[in-house]
Amino acid sequence: MEYNERFKLLGFDPVTNRIKIMIKNTGRIMSANFYDIRNTDVMDDLSRDEVEAIYRKAYSSGQQVDTQYDITSRPERQWILYSLFCLIITVCYIFSNISAVKPVFFSGLGVLVTPGVFVYPLTFLIVDLLNEFYGFKLARRAIYMCVCSNALLLLLLSLSLPVLPEWIFNSSYKNLVTQFQSAFIASTLAFFCSELANSYTLIKIKKSTKSKYLYVRLISSTFVASVLDSIIFCFIAFYGVMEQSQIIQIICVQIAVKLIYALINVFPAYGARYLFNRYLAE
Repeated sequence: MEYNERFKLLGFDPVTNRIKIMIKNTGRIMSANFYDIRNTDVMDDLSRDEVEAIYRKAYSSGQQVDTQYDITSRPERQWILYSLFCLIITVCYIFSNISAVKPVFFSGLGVLVTPGVFVYPLTFLIVDLLNEFYGFKLARRAIYMCVCSNALLLLLLSLSLPVLPEWIFNSSYKNLVTQFQSAFIASTLAFFCSELANSYTLIKIKKSTKSKYLYVRLISSTFVASVLDSIIFCFIAFYGVMEQSQIIQIICVQIAVKLIYALINVFPAYGARYLFNRYLAE
């Protein structure tokens, strides 16, 4: 099939971001949004460069686009940012697992928490940004890579190697790795459920609001993720080790802290979206 037999891309409206396409046999110009033409014969008639330009514009304007553009047509600087996001959530995830073996008690407040509660909520912001900039598919892959990295670390720590019998840290190291294994199992289930629920909720709200009201989907998705993550992790990691009242207290404190993070994260999320659209989207 020859391209541009019936239609030709003229450009985009600078105010509404609507697509301007000329009907060649009449000379008329039609204006449409991405969702009106993405599955029509108009797209089939346009050239590859024109189709790519439309997807780039739809993507940079904040619309949710799930196409091969997510994989094949992104500039290198976007992949550098994607790698940085993956690194951040992996570091936060591993730190939260390791630090979970030593809960912290604030006697003045009577509050018992794990140190990871002050770092782990950053993963919600990063995953939200991954969904916002790269779509659900690539955000999900980042989650998988994070879990696999943590599993590899645990496997390396668990290797049975000859030890020096009189080494004073033998017992402490073994106990630490054992507790880390329990924390990993708990956090893996919690991480999968919460982050995927976070991503799914954010995408659904984004579609229903037509990419408007970023703060609504950030807060709503983080709330869902916080509740799931705290309940699953705390009950699996600490059941039989702590009293049920202490576990419930940790869950409530974690949810409260994560929701505070969710409110604070709205501001850097807006700033990150502005910078991404300005310097990286094209």
